[in-house]
Amino acid sequence: YYPAKEDENPSGVENAPVVVMLHGENGSRLVWDRSSATPGGKTLAEILHDRGYAVVTVDLRKFGESVPEGDVRMVQATDYALMANRDLPAVKVFLNEEHEHKRLNVAKLAIIASDMSVPVAAAFSELDWRLVPYLDGPGGGPGTPRGQEVKSLIMLSPVSSLGQVSATRSLSFLRNLGLSFMVIVGTRDTQDRNQGRDIYRLVSGTRGGAERTEFVQKNSNARGTDLLGNPALGTEVDIIKFLDEHLKKLDIPWETRISRYDRDTTTP
Repeated sequence: YYPAKEDENPSGVENAPVVVMLHGENGSRLVWDRSSATPGGKTLAEILHDRGYAVVTVDLRKFGESVPEGDVRMVQATDYALMANRDLPAVKVFLNEEHEHKRLNVAKLAIIASDMSVPVAAAFSELDWRLVPYLDGPGGGPGTPRGQEVKSLIMLSPVSSLGQVSATRSLSFLRNLGLSFMVIVGTRDTQDRNQGRDIYRLVSGTRGGAERTEFVQKNSNARGTDLLGNPALGTEVDIIKFLDEHLKKLDIPWETRISRYDRDTTTP
């Protein structure tokens, strides 16, 4: 976890945007924390942190340090749904806690996902957007938000589905909700290029979609997070520019995520 820097958030750290970073197949959070740095430079997580973002890098279940000691079981088809329905909601609980302490603004949340984690990120985002506000407003109507936080999805070499999780199905729901989407692929990998193009066409094919979506093609046979750490490709520059424009600039004031009926005098 990289807490948002106060000196990079002149309007208050409670307005800091948040980025959750998900590794790809056979990866771990260390791809964001260490191995994706340009020669002699910083990783994307470090660069975003320096620019005022709060950043969380995640080991999904059965990857990295999320493999219990002595457990050598392979990832099963059912695990991808659990990543979306259990693992990322657990990350969201942590972010909500930081939000309530006014250390970030969870309403300005982006997810960067790579290959196999794209369907997981999309499914979690759909789950989050289906969380309607608490009925604690005037007359018992909708009031305090409890979801609908994900505002941007960046997808490196996306795959359309894995196990029980379908990026296509979830993105078909999300594309009409005003989110911004970025798809990044290597053009010299035909499968990568074609799947990425299909995903881009899906999310951009709505009213106003062209202004909120980008399809970035790199002249490379690299896929996923291997598209990072190469100054000649400049993938990090594209991602930073996109997030600065479509996430950081969002004018969403901080608001508690605790229902009015559950608040007490200790609530920040």
